Amino acid sequence: MPFAPHQFTHVAGHGCVNELNFLLSAVETSLAPPSAKPASPGATGPVDPLRLIELARLNKLINVLPDKAEALPEGCGGLVAQIGQARLLSAMMNQRGLEAAAGITRLLTAQGIDHVHLKGPLQQVELYGSYHQKPSADTDLLVRPADRLEAGRVIQDEGYRAKDSQIALWWRLYLHERHFDHPERGTMIDLHHGLHQPGVPRPRNTESFLDTARDMTFQGTTFRIPDARHRVLLASISIVKAIIGREPALSAVVDLRAAHDKLTPEDRRSMMPLARALRLERVWMFAMRFVEAVFPAVPMPDFDDTPALPGLEADTLRAMIATPWVEDLPWLRRHLILSDLCGKDRLRYMHESAQSVLSGLFRKSLEMRASLKGKAE
Repeated sequence: MPFAPHQFTHVAGHGCVNELNFLLSAVETSLAPPSAKPASPGATGPVDPLRLIELARLNKLINVLPDKAEALPEGCGGLVAQIGQARLLSAMMNQRGLEAAAGITRLLTAQGIDHVHLKGPLQQVELYGSYHQKPSADTDLLVRPADRLEAGRVIQDEGYRAKDSQIALWWRLYLHERHFDHPERGTMIDLHHGLHQPGVPRPRNTESFLDTARDMTFQGTTFRIPDARHRVLLASISIVKAIIGREPALSAVVDLRAAHDKLTPEDRRSMMPLARALRLERVWMFAMRFVEAVFPAVPMPDFDDTPALPGLEADTLRAMIATPWVEDLPWLRRHLILSDLCGKDRLRYMHESAQSVLSGLFRKSLEMRASLKGKAE
C-alpha cells in the first residue's frame, strides 16, 4: 500500500546520503559469499542513528544491518537491540506466513487448482538462503482466472474472511486481486488471477507464470514457485510500481539484482525473448536502470533498444528508489512512464491509458460512495 507522509517524519528534509551509503555497504556485505565477506560495512561520513534505522525500515532492509555495535557507524551502537528485535519479528512473521502458505497449498493441490507462490519468504529462500531476509506480511498466490472463484472458496473454507474494504471491488475488477485474512492466526492471503498494477502495462499472458512454474520443497511441503526468468520480471514490476507510487523500495532493487545473479547462461540468453513475448521488455529495462544506479559495479544485460529513463543520472535514480521524500526530484508524470513502458506500441499505450483513467475514476467513485454512506450514518 502507498506510504503516508507521516511515515517519513524522521527523514523528511534529509537526503540521508551517508546513511544510504552505509546501508548499501551492508547490503553488499550480506550478498557477498562467506569467503569474501568484509569484516564490517564501511561508513563514509557521520551517520545519524535515527535516520539510518528509518531509512532501513522504510526500504525493508533493517535485517541487513549489522547486529554488533562495533560493526555499526560511530554513535549507532544503540541500534543493536532494535535491529535484533526487527530480525526476530521478521522470523516470526515469515514463519507464520510459511505455515499459512503450506496449509493453503495443500488444500489447493488436493482440489486440483493450479497455483504459484509469488514473492514472500519462499522467494527469500531462493535468493538469499534465508526465509527472513525481510518482513513479509502476506502470502501472494496466483491462480488461473477460471479457478479464481473456487480458489477463493477453498481459502474461505479454511477460516479466512474476504476483506470487505471500501475499494475491494476495485481491487478485484482492475487489479485482479482479492484479499483474505484469518481472524485467529493473524495471517493474510492475497489471491491474484492477474498481475496488473496501476500505471504498469499488464503482461500479455499471465498464465505463463503458472505454465513455467517449478517445484520447491521447504519445511516438508512442496510449493510451486516462478522460474528464475519470471522471478526477474516480477521484481521488475515491483520496482516500476514503487516509482509510480513514489515509495521507497530499495529492497526490490536488491531482489532484482539477486534474481539476475541466479540466472543461468541459458536463462540469460532467453530472458529478452521471454520478456518480449510477455510484452514486459520495457518494464525489465526500466527496472534495471535502478539496479545500475544503485549497484554500478554489477554487469548489465546488453539491451538492444532505446534506453529507459534517458536523461536521468544515477544519483537521481538512486534517490527516487531509496529516498523519494527528497524534495525537487524530477519525477516523470505517469503518462510519460507508461509511454516509455509501452515502447513503440501506440495502440497499447492508448489502451493502457484508458484503463488507467477508468480505474482511477472507479476507485474515486467507490471512495466517495463510502464517504457519503459514513456521513449518512
